[in-house]
Amino acid sequence: MKRATLAILLLASACGSTELTVETRVADAAGEAAPIPNLEVQLLPYDRDAIFAEFEALATEPEPVIPDSIVRLQQAMASAQDEWQQAETRWITVRDSLQTLVNRLESMDRRSGEYRVAFNAFSDLEGQEGSLRRQSEQAFARFSDLQTQVNSVAEEIRIRREEWATEAFTGVDSAIEVAVERAGREELFDTTAATGVVSFSPAAGDWWVHARHDLLFEELYWNIPVTIAGGDSVGVVLSRENAEGRPKF
Repeated sequence: MKRATLAILLLASACGSTELTVETRVADAAGEAAPIPNLEVQLLPYDRDAIFAEFEALATEPEPVIPDSIVRLQQAMASAQDEWQQAETRWITVRDSLQTLVNRLESMDRRSGEYRVAFNAFSDLEGQEGSLRRQSEQAFARFSDLQTQVNSVAEEIRIRREEWATEAFTGVDSAIEVAVERAGREELFDTTAATGVVSFSPAAGDWWVHARHDLLFEELYWNIPVTIAGGDSVGVVLSRENAEGRPKF
């Protein structure tokens, strides 16, 4: 498994208690860095990747691979979804404008010149609304078809990989218990605030900051090593740059 690395930022050194601050930042829909609220962050006194790697190396069969075909299908589905949502937005905008114009016409004198101008505008807008509605329906049909294909193929892959993991990682919980006992320190858990930040007060020693964040077709996975010295205040940033992207089904 890929080991994520991160430069640890030393914020301050003092004789007081130790504090580890974890900040989360992942790009939002607009491409701007945004915090991840309500994300469970674990501070582990052992390297979980190393433990799982040992079990994987002893497995009787290699982990089932994820075929490129499902990745391409997911990409096509995401593109079709974006196309449908844009078409839907255009249609809704025109539809609402059309309804506003209908309301105006109902309150106008049909014999007036103003009514005739508004009615002509209504006729033009009605044609646009119908065309955009059909485009939206067609885009949704393409997205729905690809979604069905993705779900069908992904389910088969997911089942095979889950069956493999159940067999390959039998006993991993016991191995983790041994690792915790050897470290002499308990696992720490907490959840990020609305600001995407969470703080711990760990004992001195080697720790790993572990978290997972679900996106549409992938999971961002972190397992960041950090060494804590007594009295240090340390900051760790979890971002896409230091995450492992894992396909999600």
